[in-house]
Amino acid sequence: MPFWRSEERGTRAVEEWNRQLLADEATERKRVDQEFDESPTGRARAAYDDGLEIFQFSLPLDEVTSVPVARSASGEVHLAADISDVLDAVVREGWDLHSFSTVFAMRTASVTGGETGRADVSGDLVATYVFLREESSHAPLEVPGGSA
Repeated sequence: MPFWRSEERGTRAVEEWNRQLLADEATERKRVDQEFDESPTGRARAAYDDGLEIFQFSLPLDEVTSVPVARSASGEVHLAADISDVLDAVVREGWDLHSFSTVFAMRTASVTGGETGRADVSGDLVATYVFLREESSHAPLEVPGGSA
């Protein structure tokens, strides 16, 4: 086989690898964008842009550290360290915290027999926050690329 044919195969393989790498990056970027858009911060941004006057979200408090609160121009996402990060990010999107409540959402319960009548209950502590539109606080958090 002439040497240029093997070079052509090598070039095609590299080009295919590059195409796949770009496709994987685009897929990851879409996933990250969707994750941010579905987060309280992303939903608050969309509600503000839609001109809504009230915004509400509920969040199981044990899931707070997996919530995106900011996104850099390069697509990197900054996750909340605690609930105050989530609330701060929503306020920066142009909202003022009006009220909140918590509820224990039971998933399972079982009662064991015997004299003690012990009950085992599992569930989540869910907080619901209600915000009112606040024009003066609209300053979305900007995260420089590489600092997520």
